[in-house]
Amino acid sequence: MSHISFNKKGISEEELLKELEEFLKMDTSFSEGKILNSMCTEPHPIAKKAHALFINANLGNPGLYKGTAEMERRVVSFLAQLLHGEKVEGHILSGGTESNITAIYTARNLTGKKEVIFAESAHFSVSKALNFLAMKGQVLPLDENYLFSVEALKEVITKKTALVFCVAGTTELGLVDPVDEICAVASDYGVPVHVDAAFGGFVLPFLENEERPVFDFRNEGVFSISVDPHKMGLSTIPSGALLMRDKRYLKKGAVDSPYLTHTKSYTILGTRSSAAVAATYAVMRHLGLEGYKKIVERCMENTKFLAEKVRSLGYELVVEPVTNLACIRLKNLERVKKRLEEMGWKLSVARHPPSLRLVIMPHVRREMLVQFLEDFEAVAGEFEK
Repeated sequence: MSHISFNKKGISEEELLKELEEFLKMDTSFSEGKILNSMCTEPHPIAKKAHALFINANLGNPGLYKGTAEMERRVVSFLAQLLHGEKVEGHILSGGTESNITAIYTARNLTGKKEVIFAESAHFSVSKALNFLAMKGQVLPLDENYLFSVEALKEVITKKTALVFCVAGTTELGLVDPVDEICAVASDYGVPVHVDAAFGGFVLPFLENEERPVFDFRNEGVFSISVDPHKMGLSTIPSGALLMRDKRYLKKGAVDSPYLTHTKSYTILGTRSSAAVAATYAVMRHLGLEGYKKIVERCMENTKFLAEKVRSLGYELVVEPVTNLACIRLKNLERVKKRLEEMGWKLSVARHPPSLRLVIMPHVRREMLVQFLEDFEAVAGEFEK
């Protein structure tokens, strides 16, 4: 790594802004429409405005920022309603990783146990949490539908299990684990269940499909849910949320913070972004349930359009999309991906099973999908047939 000398006298604002513009050009922009591998998207304009208004505030010291603290309380209340929680409490955190680590940390403190059961489809933040907390993981294979295997859970769960970790909107395939069945098994052993709905939390409540599993607090065994407003919630980065069924659970992670305005700290991070809280509050208030429903419907329509066109070209999807994510089976996956990336597309692959992974977020327009499909047909035609 080459080192840049620290300028003793500094540079002018005009020079600096030109420099920043050059760095910005190096980043990929959501507005280009070619990012098909991200679960984040362009924040809503109102979220950006709200973020800027609260850029100076640190919610880690909530007594100084009572307005932000009230917005956080309201956002948690909105999310509790969305996820059918009655006495739910929670916090706005930095994202799904912090939320998942906090949930596992809380479960350890609540139960006094150190084993977490999760499936191969769980987010990598679980491995981070286990490493940080000196806990053990029991990894389950996926069932024939690429979901958390309830049958495998029955074979390994014991009263020594601290937590069962499942997902609503898996990172690779966008699927929803059978949370209701998982809770039924876990309840026999008194084991709490955490649901990682970082992606699905702002998608699934707006889908009119009664066949999908009930993933939220309607399941009595669910003690916590993580959901990311900076994904399909259209807030600014970083904005995650962790909701817990009971305020008593939050206290299990609390430590003394005597020099702050509140003498207990309930979150892993001390410094917390008030700007992200304001952004989340603003976009939720601005869009309302109907606004989110329209956005999710548009994303799902584009996902179905993509799926139909891919099939018409003679290729298979791994599964029928449940959320706005589609994965294409390919024999020469890496070669196809590499060539498409050379054409400017930002893509990723799923591991279970190997496939080309496409996330159809709000910034992905129909005309860009048409262009992608043209490029995909040409490239796949070269390597697959």
